[in-house]
Amino acid sequence: METVHLIVSCTDRKRAAVSADLQLRDVADGAPTDRVSSWWERVRHTDVPKVAAHDLYGGEHWVWSLKAQQALTGSSRCVRLWVASAGYGLVPSDAPLKPYSATFTSSVPDAVARALPSGWSKWDFLATWWSGLGACKGPAPGEPRRVTDLARADPRAAVVVVGSPDYIRALEPDLGAAAKVLTRPTRLVVFSNHRLTGGSLAQSLVPIDERARARVGGTMQGLNARVAAELLDGLDGHAVDAELLRARFEQMVEHTSKPVKPQRPQIDDEDVITFIRAELAKNPNARQTALLAELRRSGRACEQGRFRRLFQQHGAK
Repeated sequence: METVHLIVSCTDRKRAAVSADLQLRDVADGAPTDRVSSWWERVRHTDVPKVAAHDLYGGEHWVWSLKAQQALTGSSRCVRLWVASAGYGLVPSDAPLKPYSATFTSSVPDAVARALPSGWSKWDFLATWWSGLGACKGPAPGEPRRVTDLARADPRAAVVVVGSPDYIRALEPDLGAAAKVLTRPTRLVVFSNHRLTGGSLAQSLVPIDERARARVGGTMQGLNARVAAELLDGLDGHAVDAELLRARFEQMVEHTSKPVKPQRPQIDDEDVITFIRAELAKNPNARQTALLAELRRSGRACEQGRFRRLFQQHGAK
């Protein structure tokens, strides 16, 4: 029986209230080792109800990650689901977590690399943070805290990772070390953005681009998980292998052109804030994603991360 460890990145959307004490924005900036230490003290000592990881996360990425798990599960495979959490590190999907807000995504209040100290690159900062979390005692006693430890425990297993470039870059040293431990480097499979092509994980990467949306639909935010679910469902009795899945992705999109991105004029923060407040005055329950879509339909442009930040700061109640 083939063992497969499916590791998916955490999501900003939580299905339980997040305590003000467990929002990373309130942890002082500084070197990643100092900041992760301060953050972990909060995680340990904040007294709030815990929620199993698989019940905590929500949103398109998480829903399709669960479908990827279902696609892998069968009589010939034993599949375990793990979460690559910016707040907790590597945790199994049944681990009891305190609802929190922390992310490797940039340009949001609870970003890990919100302010880089002198001499630190973003990627070194994220990787050091991930390593620091791995050194902390996790919420599931006895379980591996790094992907490398997972691979060492069973080098014959396959490890499948689904995440955005920021999450993959944070885990990159850990994933690279895990690939060397596995029986073959291609037993590590990384579903992520094509921008990572040519990096240290080139042998493991299934480089996803916008062409895949014509096949699987959905938003760009959930695209990696949607493609993973589609391709893993088509494995049938084949072993999990990056070369095979990469070839099948190319077959999926070979006759599809990249969509032409609409040319919209960028607007500054003040105009975005004015738009958000005006729309919320009409409908106080309007969701962030719906408002961004409406802004873009009006012919104006704003990056998703910037819009989310402004919505959280000036619109969300």
